[in-house]
This record gives sequence, structure tokens and C-alpha cells, in this order.
Amino acid sequence: MAGEKQTDTYFGILADFEADIQANTTDKDEFEVDGIRYLVTAIYPQKIKGEVVGYQGELVRVI
Repeated sequence: MAGEKQTDTYFGILADFEADIQANTTDKDEFEVDGIRYLVTAIYPQKIKGEVVGYQGELVRVI
């Protein structure tokens, strides 16, 4: 259908604590690496003693 994105295999992402990655009901980040586009579907802060030290997330490859 027009306007729809096809997605492929699920991937993961790790990012440092300074990353600004969005994945919520209104905003989802999309980026390209080596000519392949990815959509961030979920992002989870990783904390040590209550302090965010990084982020782990879920991606899908956009076709």
C-alpha cells in the first residue's frame, strides 16, 4: 500500500548515556547505516545506582 513501510528482521542498538533516541507513541527515530535504514521501535534506559549510563533498544530494518 502507498505510504506504508515494509520492515524486515529485528535488530538491537546500544547507545551511550548522551544519546538522544526517541521511540514512543508520537516519535520514532529513523537512521541509516551503510545504506540500510533502521527504525527505532523501543528504547530502554540502562541505569546503575539510579543514573542512566546508556540505552538499549530495538530496531527494525526498513525496506
